[in-house]
Amino acid sequence: MEKLYTTREISIEYGISEGWLRKLRHMRKGPKYHKLGRAIRYRQSDVKTWLEQAIVTVEPEGLV
Repeated sequence: MEKLYTTREISIEYGISEGWLRKLRHMRKGPKYHKLGRAIRYRQSDVKTWLEQAIVTVEPEGLV
């Protein structure tokens, strides 16, 4: 089983504030998470997948 990380650990690792992660969780727009009682835990692979899906590509002007 993959290690589970706290909100703080994910915040430090990826430079995302804990508050923003909480807000995204409540809006159902953040990475998948596990709720163990009152504790929230993330799998690193789920966070990486979520970040990959959040990539925005911008086409240079004139190529569209």
